[in-house]
Amino acid sequence: MHLGAPFESKKDYQIVAAPTNFIIDQQGRIVYSDFTVDAENEQMLTLMIESMMK
Repeated sequence: MHLGAPFESKKDYQIVAAPTNFIIDQQGRIVYSDFTVDAENEQMLTLMIESMMK
């Protein structure tokens, strides 16, 4: 999704509130969503990103 995308994109990606976090793979698929980014789960976020790089 890019700035200026049609309103339907919100529905396509099931965005229900802001902020919504996604990790999207190279094929454009949502692999992870609805996660929080903070100091308490930084290691989990790192593992999620590393799993995408394999």
